[in-house]
Amino acid sequence: MVISCHKDPNGLRILNLGGEFIISADQVFTDNGPKFSYRITTINDQDCNSSDILYTLINQEGELNLVLEDITQIDDCPTEEGQVEEIIPLNIESGTIDIAISLKNVVKNTGTIETTALHYTLKIDTPEGILLGNNIVNRMPSQVIFGYIYDTNQDPVDTILLDSLSSYSNRDLIDGYYTSYFSIDNQQAVFFDYFNTPPIHNDVYYHLENKEAFLSFIEQYKDSHSNYVFNLRDAATGEIISL
Repeated sequence: MVISCHKDPNGLRILNLGGEFIISADQVFTDNGPKFSYRITTINDQDCNSSDILYTLINQEGELNLVLEDITQIDDCPTEEGQVEEIIPLNIESGTIDIAISLKNVVKNTGTIETTALHYTLKIDTPEGILLGNNIVNRMPSQVIFGYIYDTNQDPVDTILLDSLSSYSNRDLIDGYYTSYFSIDNQQAVFFDYFNTPPIHNDVYYHLENKEAFLSFIEQYKDSHSNYVFNLRDAATGEIISL
């Protein structure tokens, strides 16, 4: 099975896959900030022809580019080869891009990727051989701090789980749908608890209109609560915030 992504002479973006598949949009956090990804899973009666394929949009010199990042073979099957014929530029701010989904190099589905300030939306017209999974992704606002906080006095924590929390993203949430933890000068700092049970596992979101006050508060809070560990990043840059 050869997976590729290329642009035809008319500028149409084409994904080439063998067999039927599920395509879902996603957003993940990395050390370099949020990435927008497509998770593609093939469907085939023979398990050994099923793969989990990740295309990721990366920012290269101000332009988003779609690249094939990983193919994971399901079950104990031989690893298949995958390739990207060309890095495909996609617009970074707003607008609509036409795409085509190709099964075994024969285009059977067309659609669009619509980008707004708040969302990415993947639309497929009359899908053939496609199950469209999560197709709307909320873009991470640039004026946000993300990360987590946990209490080391609680039961032993799964650090691997904590370290991976940032990959959950806000893909199923929009601004304002979080649990309030504290506020500073009426600027809300909010923690969203995914687990609702100790130890505390949280993603942290804070709108940076009052970033200095927030960080000052965190510094003071940390000084008086040595049992708490903070791991915070600036969503706009992906940089770790030193406390």
